Amino acid sequence: MKLHKTKIITQQGFTLLEAMVALLIFSVGLLGLAGMQAAAIRNNKGALDRTVAIQASYDMAEHIRSNRGGFAAGNYDNLQAGSVGCDPCGGGDPIQDQQFRIWEATIQQELPGAFGRVTTDGAGSVNVTIFWDGDRTGAAGTGCNPANPADLRCITLTVLP
Repeated sequence: MKLHKTKIITQQGFTLLEAMVALLIFSVGLLGLAGMQAAAIRNNKGALDRTVAIQASYDMAEHIRSNRGGFAAGNYDNLQAGSVGCDPCGGGDPIQDQQFRIWEATIQQELPGAFGRVTTDGAGSVNVTIFWDGDRTGAAGTGCNPANPADLRCITLTVLP
């Protein structure tokens, strides 16, 4: 009778391969988490910019409502960006001029590349529009199309004084 020796074959390196696969999956998960965090920060900044623009629009609307005489005289017709330092800015109303200067300086300080525009539609309502470079790319357009990288973000508030 012949005795056979059984040879036990052990697998070597299999645990190392499992650890490397687990590390790869973990790394991909961390990269995804970092991407989600970056998107959340970007979206939060965009929401903050919109909130500041809306607040500034309401601020100008309250200025217009508090100066009904200036509105009736047409002093809030076509106030444009770059009017800070103008003398006079609109129709010669010193209250309106000062309000517009302060308002525009505030939005320029709080929003990137921002400017404001106040126009009337002839039917008794006022459009307060604030433009800003929401993507911070140096865009200098005057439109509000988010699909066009040359255009700016904007908020328009229509007010009935």
